[in-house]
Amino acid sequence: MIETAWGDWDIAIQIERTEQMIAAAHELSNYIKELPLTAEQNNMLISMMVKQVQEAERGAFAHGFKWGMEYASNE
Repeated sequence: MIETAWGDWDIAIQIERTEQMIAAAHELSNYIKELPLTAEQNNMLISMMVKQVQEAERGAFAHGFKWGMEYASNE
């Protein structure tokens, strides 16, 4: 359980990232810093990248959970 910004309690799943994921994020961040982007363009790019990673994580979790449930029901 986690406490939300509004003081409510909610269930949360914490995603742990591998060292490889962290290294890839740093590499990408360093590359983006060198691009000739305005602050607005940079912020939009980062926002879109975060959204893409979150959707990939959400999808992977949902698929893994589904497969786990199917496996458990076949036991």
